[in-house]
Amino acid sequence: MVATDRRGKCKRRYRTDDYRTPYEKLMSLKRWKEYLKPGIKADLLARQSKERNDNEAALRMQKAKQELLAKCRSMPR
Repeated sequence: MVATDRRGKCKRRYRTDDYRTPYEKLMSLKRWKEYLKPGIKADLLARQSKERNDNEAALRMQKAKQELLAKCRSMPR
């Protein structure tokens, strides 16, 4: 939500009810199973979402990004 104060300055406000993981956002859509890639099943996503908590998943993502960037930097130009 964007709120404007009396001086006209805009400020974003993030309500705690609006925070969702990508999986939770996907599941909130109508007919969400239609958006899955071929070969990806709903039960597989549900199982993966329960395997680790949000912080663990974020740490794994950061590590994967760092490894990918390291490979890109070491490539000859």
